[in-house]
Amino acid sequence: AIATMMLAAITFIPAVLTIVGRTGFWPFRPEYTPGAAGEQTSRIWSRVGHLVLRRPAVVLASTVLVLLVMASGVMRFVPSYDTLESLPPSVESVQGFQLLRAGFPAGDLAPTDVYVRFPAGQSAFDPANMATLQAVGVALSGLDHVVQVSGPMAPVGIGKGPGQDDVLKAYQSVPAPLREQIQQGRASGQGGPPAGVDQSSPEAQSIGLYTQALQFVSTDASVARIEVVLDENPYGTPAMDLIPSIRATATSAATASGPAGTTVLVGADTAQNADARTATTRDELLVLPAILLAIMLVLGLLLRSIVAPLYLGATILLTYFAALGLSTLVFRYVFGHESVGATVPFYLFVFLNGLGVDYSIYLMSRIREESERMPLSLATEHALERTGGVITSAGIILAGTFAALMTLPMRDLFQLGFAVAVGVLLDTFVTRSLLVPALVELLGKWNWWPNRARMDATTEADQRPAAGAAQAVDGITAA
Repeated sequence: AIATMMLAAITFIPAVLTIVGRTGFWPFRPEYTPGAAGEQTSRIWSRVGHLVLRRPAVVLASTVLVLLVMASGVMRFVPSYDTLESLPPSVESVQGFQLLRAGFPAGDLAPTDVYVRFPAGQSAFDPANMATLQAVGVALSGLDHVVQVSGPMAPVGIGKGPGQDDVLKAYQSVPAPLREQIQQGRASGQGGPPAGVDQSSPEAQSIGLYTQALQFVSTDASVARIEVVLDENPYGTPAMDLIPSIRATATSAATASGPAGTTVLVGADTAQNADARTATTRDELLVLPAILLAIMLVLGLLLRSIVAPLYLGATILLTYFAALGLSTLVFRYVFGHESVGATVPFYLFVFLNGLGVDYSIYLMSRIREESERMPLSLATEHALERTGGVITSAGIILAGTFAALMTLPMRDLFQLGFAVAVGVLLDTFVTRSLLVPALVELLGKWNWWPNRARMDATTEADQRPAAGAAQAVDGITAA
């Protein structure tokens, strides 16, 4: 999409403007005035530039302090992987979960599944393997926040009904042909005793218990599923924090009591969210620095400098944490959100890097260009005068675009739109307008290190007589 827009900007739009001429700017029609200076400056940005360059150290310290105070809100950041929290309270699924939680364990909505896979050729209904399942189930039921453990060894829960001995007796009392018939009925969606069996007979009771146990066993009986119900919201962080202990406990019990080659896997929604959290954290530690490094390399090639990309990258990071921290505080204390969508920080970083570097390139390129014909201080002031309005307009438009996400009912999208809008405005009005010009002024020729030619040119321009510099400036700005 970006490549398409770029091609349109350098081909289609210029062609259209060539055809329609000045009418393309209707209802404002720019007029050509012979001898005019060209670019117009802004009094507001002229004053801002003068303020920054008069006291760059004060501006730098104050803006950094303000951004750090905002960034401190990150300490209140609590990520959420709960899809229900992202939905409006009026949605039926959310109301249903609240009703379920009021009368049943919260984990009933999405129990955690522990899969025990036995070596090839072995069945979960083998007495030794059934004992292994019992050992795993008992170990899991002893964990904190576990309210019920069910499986083929205890179809209605450990300690709440028939146990492993009853299941084994039922399994052994059902003839093999009848077990095959029950399996076929299970595959076709039919349950319960086959037709022709007296429902009140002991045989029917054995078949019923066997059928209940069969719901926790794969078709070839090599994999058994143990269902673990927690007293925590299955989509919440506390439930996800229990997954490592569930995995370790189940694996330890199966290894100690099961045959060699027995493996344990933990699945279902809570485990998936826990794994997603682990993968997201790992990817963020890899992807986010890679993004920032790539941007700094591009800035280095464009500006032919090492120093400038370093502090520009630092300003992007500072703006990011300030936006995330301020947004976190607003979400918690203004909108009443107890947590923030887990994907919001990642997308906020990507968007702010992509948008912030555009403004950095625009401003720094103009400073570099202006510094070729005037002292760096004047070059910075002139660059700010001429780019301030454009950067501000672009920032407001982008902030408004992302703020449109706040009209959606999904909490995570609302948060993303708000955070990006805040970040863009901070980058526009604080970072690019105050912080970066102050850094440029304080660093002087070292902005262009190790480009010796550029550094020498900056030094030479700064040493020109003030009158000559003023004449150069007047020649650029005179109407």
